[in-house]
Amino acid sequence: MWYLKDMYVTGDYYGHTVTGKVRDSRVRLGGEIIHYVDLPEPQPIGFRGTMRDSVILTHASIQRVMDNI
Repeated sequence: MWYLKDMYVTGDYYGHTVTGKVRDSRVRLGGEIIHYVDLPEPQPIGFRGTMRDSVILTHASIQRVMDNI
């Protein structure tokens, strides 16, 4: 299953484990699946520790899918 809208996922975002609710799932040009994930609260993640309230995860980076937390 690739369409994960409204499900909760845990995945890897540049070395940080993040958990959040999938806002939308899309297929990029070239066939790669990506998921827009809203985090429960802003977190300092990414290259410079930027505060983020959402991230984009590739389907390959998702480690766990849940109906709810």
